[in-house]
Amino acid sequence: MNSSVRTVIGIDYGLKRIGIAVGNTLTQHAEPLEIIQNTNPAHSIQRIRQIARDWSAHELVLGSPRHPDGTPHEMTQVCLDVQQALMSATQLPVHLVDERYSSVVLPNGTLTNARGQTRAKPQDDLAAAIILQQYLDMS
Repeated sequence: MNSSVRTVIGIDYGLKRIGIAVGNTLTQHAEPLEIIQNTNPAHSIQRIRQIARDWSAHELVLGSPRHPDGTPHEMTQVCLDVQQALMSATQLPVHLVDERYSSVVLPNGTLTNARGQTRAKPQDDLAAAIILQQYLDMS
């Protein structure tokens, strides 16, 4: 593999769930990887650190929410804090990517249980892949 090829982990950080995706600069393609249940933020940071190690990541990409007019969202400061925590935990660069429209392009998936009740299928990993793909397309 070319030494200039970089593995990149994409992150869609949420208070309940964290979507993770992986991609690289050779294929310029992002793939959903997993969804972390964010019941303990410190453990979630360590899980992301482990994923970065497992994939020999060179950098991380974190979605940064903004309102449609570009002003900071309520989660913007949370993401800035997460960025600092990830840089400290992984010793890797963590790039912020505008995630304003990442959920707009997600398919409308639902899950149906045995009683016929439907609920939204978690798509945080797909959102992470969209965020990462935006970054790869820009680099």
